[in-house]
Amino acid sequence: MVQALARSDSAVSGLTTCRRNIGMTLTEFNSLYDYKYDPEDRDVWFVIKLNDKGMYRGDCEDYSLSVLYYVVCQESWLKFWWLLFTFQAEICGCKTKTGGGHAVLRCGDQYIDNWSKAWVPRSGMTNGLGHEFWPWNYTILPTTVAIKMALGKIRGKPMSESLLDRIGVSGYNKPKRTPGHPKKSHVVVAKEGDKVKTIRFGQQGVSGSPAKEGESEKARNRRRSFRARHARNIARGKMSAAFWANKEKWA
Repeated sequence: MVQALARSDSAVSGLTTCRRNIGMTLTEFNSLYDYKYDPEDRDVWFVIKLNDKGMYRGDCEDYSLSVLYYVVCQESWLKFWWLLFTFQAEICGCKTKTGGGHAVLRCGDQYIDNWSKAWVPRSGMTNGLGHEFWPWNYTILPTTVAIKMALGKIRGKPMSESLLDRIGVSGYNKPKRTPGHPKKSHVVVAKEGDKVKTIRFGQQGVSGSPAKEGESEKARNRRRSFRARHARNIARGKMSAAFWANKEKWA
Protein backbone atom coordinates (compact mmCIF):
# COMPACT_ATOMS: atom_id res chain seq x y z
CA MET A 1 0.00 0.00 0.00
CA VAL A 2 1.38 3.38 -0.98
CA GLN A 3 2.51 5.40 2.02
CA ALA A 4 0.71 8.66 1.37
CA LEU A 5 -2.61 10.39 1.85
CA ALA A 6 -5.06 10.01 -0.99
CA ARG A 7 -4.56 13.02 -3.24
CA SER A 8 -3.32 15.23 -0.44
CA ASP A 9 -2.08 18.67 -1.37
CA SER A 10 1.28 18.07 0.25
CA ALA A 11 3.29 15.06 1.39
CA VAL A 12 2.12 13.83 4.78
CA SER A 13 4.37 11.47 6.71
CA GLY A 14 2.99 8.66 8.82
CA LEU A 15 -0.18 7.99 6.80
CA THR A 16 1.07 4.53 6.00
CA THR A 17 -2.39 3.03 5.70
CA CYS A 18 -3.95 5.54 3.33
CA ARG A 19 -3.75 4.74 -0.34
CA ARG A 20 -2.98 7.36 -2.95
CA ASN A 21 -5.52 7.44 -5.77
CA ILE A 22 -7.20 9.78 -8.24
CA GLY A 23 -10.24 11.67 -6.97
CA MET A 24 -11.27 14.46 -4.63
CA THR A 25 -8.53 16.35 -2.82
CA LEU A 26 -8.81 17.63 0.73
CA THR A 27 -8.74 21.21 -0.56
CA GLU A 28 -11.62 20.47 -2.92
CA PHE A 29 -13.70 18.89 -0.17
CA ASN A 30 -12.97 21.70 2.30
CA SER A 31 -13.99 24.32 -0.27
CA LEU A 32 -17.43 22.68 -0.51
CA TYR A 33 -17.92 21.91 3.20
CA ASP A 34 -20.34 23.91 5.33
CA TYR A 35 -20.76 23.26 9.06
CA LYS A 36 -24.21 22.22 10.27
CA TYR A 37 -24.96 21.59 13.94
CA ASP A 38 -27.08 18.50 14.68
CA PRO A 39 -29.82 19.03 17.28
CA GLU A 40 -29.12 17.11 20.49
CA ASP A 41 -32.05 14.72 19.85
CA ARG A 42 -30.87 13.94 16.31
CA ASP A 43 -27.29 12.73 16.65
CA VAL A 44 -26.97 10.54 13.55
CA TRP A 45 -23.88 10.13 11.40
CA PHE A 46 -23.61 10.41 7.63
CA VAL A 47 -21.14 10.44 4.82
CA ILE A 48 -22.59 13.67 3.54
CA LYS A 49 -23.69 14.21 -0.04
CA LEU A 50 -23.88 17.37 -2.09
CA ASN A 51 -27.05 19.32 -1.35
CA ASP A 52 -29.06 21.32 -3.88
CA LYS A 53 -26.64 24.25 -3.40
CA GLY A 54 -23.61 22.13 -4.23
CA MET A 55 -22.32 22.00 -0.65
CA TYR A 56 -21.47 19.22 1.80
CA ARG A 57 -23.26 20.18 5.04
CA GLY A 58 -22.70 18.32 8.30
CA ASP A 59 -21.24 18.35 11.79
CA CYS A 60 -17.90 17.09 13.10
CA GLU A 61 -18.72 13.37 12.83
CA ASP A 62 -20.04 13.86 9.29
CA TYR A 63 -16.90 15.78 8.32
CA SER A 64 -14.61 13.04 9.66
CA LEU A 65 -16.52 10.24 7.94
CA SER A 66 -16.72 12.17 4.68
CA VAL A 67 -12.99 12.95 4.57
CA LEU A 68 -12.31 9.26 5.15
CA TYR A 69 -14.73 8.22 2.38
CA TYR A 70 -14.10 10.88 -0.27
CA VAL A 71 -10.48 11.88 0.26
CA VAL A 72 -8.77 8.87 1.85
CA CYS A 73 -10.78 6.00 0.39
CA GLN A 74 -11.74 7.69 -2.89
CA GLU A 75 -15.38 6.59 -2.57
CA SER A 76 -14.60 2.94 -1.90
CA TRP A 77 -16.89 1.51 0.80
CA LEU A 78 -14.76 -1.63 0.95
CA LYS A 79 -11.66 0.39 1.78
CA PHE A 80 -13.66 2.64 4.16
CA TRP A 81 -14.82 -0.26 6.34
CA TRP A 82 -11.51 -2.12 6.01
CA LEU A 83 -9.57 0.83 7.44
CA LEU A 84 -12.05 1.26 10.29
CA PHE A 85 -12.31 -2.42 11.26
CA THR A 86 -8.53 -2.88 11.14
CA PHE A 87 -8.10 0.31 13.21
CA GLN A 88 -5.88 1.85 10.54
CA ALA A 89 -8.41 4.68 10.66
CA GLU A 90 -10.56 5.69 13.62
CA ILE A 91 -13.21 8.20 14.62
CA CYS A 92 -11.83 9.58 17.90
CA GLY A 93 -13.98 11.22 20.54
CA CYS A 94 -12.64 14.21 22.42
CA LYS A 95 -13.61 17.24 24.46
CA THR A 96 -12.88 20.68 23.05
CA LYS A 97 -11.35 23.50 25.05
CA THR A 98 -14.87 24.93 25.43
CA GLY A 99 -16.12 21.68 26.99
CA GLY A 100 -18.18 20.36 24.07
CA GLY A 101 -18.08 16.85 22.65
CA HIS A 102 -16.25 16.54 19.35
CA ALA A 103 -15.10 13.99 16.76
CA VAL A 104 -11.72 13.74 15.02
CA LEU A 105 -10.55 11.41 12.25
CA ARG A 106 -7.30 9.53 12.78
CA CYS A 107 -5.57 7.92 9.82
CA GLY A 108 -2.26 6.29 10.63
CA ASP A 109 -0.59 8.75 13.00
CA GLN A 110 -2.21 11.86 11.51
CA TYR A 111 -5.43 13.57 12.61
CA ILE A 112 -7.96 15.92 11.04
CA ASP A 113 -11.25 17.56 12.05
CA ASN A 114 -13.54 20.35 10.92
CA TRP A 115 -11.57 22.81 13.05
CA SER A 116 -8.15 22.16 11.56
CA LYS A 117 -9.30 21.06 8.09
CA ALA A 118 -5.74 19.80 7.65
CA TRP A 119 -3.73 16.72 8.63
CA VAL A 120 -1.78 17.29 11.84
CA PRO A 121 -0.04 15.05 14.41
CA ARG A 122 -1.84 14.28 17.66
CA SER A 123 -0.02 17.17 19.33
CA GLY A 124 -1.62 19.50 16.80
CA MET A 125 -5.00 18.51 18.19
CA THR A 126 -4.07 18.60 21.87
CA ASN A 127 -1.53 21.43 22.12
CA GLY A 128 -2.58 23.30 19.00
CA LEU A 129 -6.38 23.20 19.25
CA GLY A 130 -6.79 22.31 22.92
CA HIS A 131 -8.69 19.05 22.37
CA GLU A 132 -8.66 16.46 25.15
CA PHE A 133 -9.03 12.94 23.75
CA TRP A 134 -11.30 10.48 25.52
CA PRO A 135 -9.51 7.67 27.42
CA TRP A 136 -9.03 4.31 25.69
CA ASN A 137 -12.04 2.73 27.40
CA TYR A 138 -14.29 5.22 25.57
CA THR A 139 -12.93 4.25 22.15
CA ILE A 140 -15.51 4.67 19.38
CA LEU A 141 -15.54 1.17 17.91
CA PRO A 142 -16.17 0.48 14.21
CA THR A 143 -19.41 -1.24 15.21
CA THR A 144 -20.55 2.00 16.87
CA VAL A 145 -19.81 3.90 13.67
CA ALA A 146 -21.81 1.32 11.69
CA ILE A 147 -24.78 1.57 14.08
CA LYS A 148 -24.76 5.38 14.01
CA MET A 149 -24.65 5.39 10.21
CA ALA A 150 -27.40 2.76 10.02
CA LEU A 151 -29.59 4.92 12.26
CA GLY A 152 -28.92 7.79 9.89
CA LYS A 153 -30.13 5.65 6.99
CA ILE A 154 -33.25 4.56 8.87
CA ARG A 155 -34.19 7.99 10.18
CA GLY A 156 -32.95 9.81 7.12
CA LYS A 157 -32.80 13.54 6.63
CA PRO A 158 -35.83 15.48 5.44
CA MET A 159 -35.85 16.21 1.73
CA SER A 160 -36.51 19.84 2.52
CA GLU A 161 -35.44 20.94 5.99
CA SER A 162 -36.64 24.21 7.41
CA LEU A 163 -34.00 26.82 8.16
CA LEU A 164 -34.48 26.25 11.91
CA ASP A 165 -33.93 22.51 11.46
CA ARG A 166 -30.85 23.00 9.33
CA ILE A 167 -29.27 25.34 11.87
CA GLY A 168 -30.41 23.22 14.83
CA VAL A 169 -32.16 25.89 16.92
CA SER A 170 -35.55 25.63 18.61
CA GLY A 171 -37.00 28.84 17.20
CA TYR A 172 -36.35 32.33 15.88
CA ASN A 173 -34.26 34.63 18.10
CA LYS A 174 -33.26 31.68 20.29
CA PRO A 175 -29.45 31.46 20.35
CA LYS A 176 -27.67 28.17 20.85
CA ARG A 177 -24.08 27.29 21.74
CA THR A 178 -22.10 25.58 18.96
CA PRO A 179 -19.11 23.95 20.68
CA GLY A 180 -18.22 22.01 17.54
CA HIS A 181 -17.87 25.08 15.33
CA PRO A 182 -14.24 25.99 14.61
CA LYS A 183 -14.65 29.76 15.02
CA LYS A 184 -17.96 30.87 16.52
CA SER A 185 -19.39 29.89 19.90
CA HIS A 186 -23.08 30.55 19.19
CA VAL A 187 -25.63 30.65 16.39
CA VAL A 188 -29.07 32.25 16.11
CA VAL A 189 -31.68 32.55 13.41
CA ALA A 190 -32.58 36.19 13.91
CA LYS A 191 -35.98 37.49 12.85
CA GLU A 192 -37.18 41.06 12.85
CA GLY A 193 -40.40 41.70 11.00
CA ASP A 194 -40.16 39.87 7.68
CA LYS A 195 -36.37 39.76 7.78
CA VAL A 196 -34.68 36.46 8.69
CA LYS A 197 -30.92 36.01 8.98
CA THR A 198 -28.63 33.26 10.29
CA ILE A 199 -25.96 34.82 12.51
CA ARG A 200 -22.92 33.12 14.02
CA PHE A 201 -21.39 35.12 16.83
CA GLY A 202 -18.97 34.98 19.74
CA GLN A 203 -15.33 33.99 19.38
CA GLN A 204 -14.89 30.29 20.13
CA GLY A 205 -12.83 29.75 23.29
CA VAL A 206 -13.18 33.34 24.54
CA SER A 207 -15.47 33.77 27.53
CA GLY A 208 -17.60 36.85 27.97
CA SER A 209 -18.05 38.81 31.17
CA PRO A 210 -21.74 39.02 32.10
CA ALA A 211 -22.62 41.21 35.06
CA LYS A 212 -22.76 39.38 38.36
CA GLU A 213 -22.66 40.20 42.05
CA GLY A 214 -19.19 40.59 43.49
CA GLU A 215 -17.48 40.76 40.11
CA SER A 216 -14.00 42.22 39.82
CA GLU A 217 -13.11 45.57 38.35
CA LYS A 218 -11.29 43.74 35.59
CA ALA A 219 -14.51 41.96 34.58
CA ARG A 220 -16.43 45.25 34.53
CA ASN A 221 -13.72 46.86 32.42
CA ARG A 222 -13.79 43.99 29.91
CA ARG A 223 -17.56 44.44 29.53
CA ARG A 224 -17.28 48.21 29.14
CA SER A 225 -14.51 47.79 26.60
CA PHE A 226 -16.54 45.33 24.52
CA ARG A 227 -19.60 47.56 24.52
CA ALA A 228 -17.58 50.64 23.65
CA ARG A 229 -15.90 48.90 20.69
CA HIS A 230 -19.14 47.48 19.34
CA ALA A 231 -21.66 50.15 20.40
CA ARG A 232 -22.67 51.07 16.86
CA ASN A 233 -23.33 47.46 15.83
CA ILE A 234 -25.06 46.59 19.10
CA ALA A 235 -27.45 49.45 18.43
CA ARG A 236 -28.42 47.87 15.09
CA GLY A 237 -30.46 45.30 17.02
CA LYS A 238 -31.29 41.68 16.27
CA MET A 239 -29.76 41.62 12.80
CA SER A 240 -26.29 42.28 14.23
CA ALA A 241 -23.83 39.70 15.54
CA ALA A 242 -22.63 42.23 18.13
CA PHE A 243 -26.18 42.55 19.51
CA TRP A 244 -26.36 38.81 20.19
CA ALA A 245 -22.82 38.59 21.52
CA ASN A 246 -23.61 41.38 23.97
CA LYS A 247 -26.88 39.72 25.00
CA GLU A 248 -25.51 36.19 25.43
CA LYS A 249 -21.93 36.71 26.59
CA TRP A 250 -21.69 40.19 28.09
CA ALA A 251 -25.11 41.25 29.47
